[in-house]
Amino acid sequence: MGLNSVAMIMAPNLFLCTSKSQPALQEIKQAQGTVNIVRMLIKYQAILWTVSEHFLGVIGVEKTWL
Repeated sequence: MGLNSVAMIMAPNLFLCTSKSQPALQEIKQAQGTVNIVRMLIKYQAILWTVSEHFLGVIGVEKTWL
């Protein structure tokens, strides 16, 4: 399954529509935006969840998981 497909499936589960009175065009634009956000979260997950060595040193945590 490709990145776009995964993003399309996951987006509605992460970002729920809050208003039921939105016009269809606005709802489609909001859906496209949420799919783009999820796509970027998946694509850049390695960068997003990386904690720098400097920060680990500042807070006093040893890097034992690598």
